[in-house]
Amino acid sequence: MRTLVARKRDRVVIAGSRAGKSAEGDGPMLAAVSAVAAWRKSRAQKGPARRRRAPRWRRPVLRIGSALGGLGTIAATGFWLWHAGHVRAAVADLEARLLAGMAAAGLTVQQVSLEGRKLAPRADLVAAVGLQRGDPILLVDVAELHRRIEALGWIETATVSRRLPDTIHIRIRERVPFARWQRGGKTVLIDADGAPITDRGVDKYRRLPRVVGEGAAIAAAEFLALLASEQRLFRMVRTATYIRKRRWDVGLKGGITVRLPEQDVALAWHQLAKLDRKERILQRDLVAIDLRLPDRLVLRLSPSAARIRRDPGKET
Repeated sequence: MRTLVARKRDRVVIAGSRAGKSAEGDGPMLAAVSAVAAWRKSRAQKGPARRRRAPRWRRPVLRIGSALGGLGTIAATGFWLWHAGHVRAAVADLEARLLAGMAAAGLTVQQVSLEGRKLAPRADLVAAVGLQRGDPILLVDVAELHRRIEALGWIETATVSRRLPDTIHIRIRERVPFARWQRGGKTVLIDADGAPITDRGVDKYRRLPRVVGEGAAIAAAEFLALLASEQRLFRMVRTATYIRKRRWDVGLKGGITVRLPEQDVALAWHQLAKLDRKERILQRDLVAIDLRLPDRLVLRLSPSAARIRRDPGKET
């Protein structure tokens, strides 16, 4: 077929052809296809697109969140079980089985052995121990038992041990009574370190010297050792009173009070012993000997001796 060609408004139209019929309407579609092809070509030249990297904080946060969630689940489950009584029942059953197993194996307290007791009251020790025959020996709190025993005034040190299968062994070292300490109208036994022992049965220790006053318990050992350097005088000592934590007054047998100085106490005590050996001064009718002045000795007579001294003719 012959093809006719004509111009219409500067556009070419091909008559009698199928392509010519659709050329005008397919213009926009061809433009879109061309744009897509151009975009794909540009991507192929640039290479594959990179994945965006996740922030560094995201992973640890996710892990922490997961862990907290798991803990929350466990806690909620445990609370529910405990509230429902399942856990308590299981623990009680386990404890009962454990006690029964120890009893079957002979691991129960059958005796308590005590070593080193001489003066400490047995009843006080029994109360402090507080064990019963048949108690599970592996459940005995040895540290707490040790603490209760050493809390007793008579006990200086203690050791507590298990001797399986059935014995608790206790070894003690007692405090040695050294003096009687009087303070505020109350008298207690003390050891050489000044530690209180007991206020019961103090009268049984009247042979011990009595120290009086605040701080006297701590200072007593050193001072009484000084007095013991003159044994003849020391056997006459009945009391030692600490005056304002500065100096001592010594009460002797027969009612004589010796007032010692703050300084050079040993020298004053030795001079008194020497004077008594020479002059028998302690056999006189005195109530006090004052040694506080370094260059003189002051004697205080008893009231009867003072009257006689003032009026010797009335002596009978």
